[in-house]
Amino acid sequence: MKGQFNAQFPVPGKVAPIFTLAGAFLKKEDELDEDERTVYTEDIRELLATVDTALGLKSTGESQRVLSSEEVKALDKKSVELIKKIHRAMVYEFAETPAEASKWGFDISQTGKRAGTIRLPDGRAAIVKVLDRYAKTEKARPAAQRFTAPPLAEVQAVVDGLSTNVN
Repeated sequence: MKGQFNAQFPVPGKVAPIFTLAGAFLKKEDELDEDERTVYTEDIRELLATVDTALGLKSTGESQRVLSSEEVKALDKKSVELIKKIHRAMVYEFAETPAEASKWGFDISQTGKRAGTIRLPDGRAAIVKVLDRYAKTEKARPAAQRFTAPPLAEVQAVVDGLSTNVN
C-alpha cells in the first residue's frame, strides 16, 4: 500500500483502456528476452487479436444494420405510396362491384354503414401481404389487362426488399 506503484484493474465495461493496457504490456514484453517473458504473453497476444477481430465484425454488422434500417424506412414509405395508388385504382375500377378487389388481396367491409367499402390495409405486414397478392394476381393476368399504374416491377421490388430486410 505504501509502495511507489499504484496497481489498479481496468474497468471491465471500458474496452479502450483494456486494449491500451494489453498493447503496452505486449510492447514491454517484446522488449524482453524470451526467457524473461511471462507465461501469459502469447495468451494475451492471441486474446487481443481475437477480440480485435470480433470488434471489427461487430462494427461491420452495426454498419450493415444501419444501412438495412435506412433501406427498410425507404421501402416502408414506398410501400405506403404504392398501396394508396393501388387502392385508388381498385376503388375506381370496382366502384360497382367492390368484392372483385378481394382477388388482389384487399379486404372488403361486410357490415355497417361502410359495407361494400374496399379497405386500405394498415401496418407493414398487412401492406406487404396485399402488395404480394397484388403482384401475383397481376402476373397471372394477360399483359393487356393489367393495371398500368403502379408498374408491376416496382411493386415486386418493394415486396422483395421488405421481405428480405424485415424477415
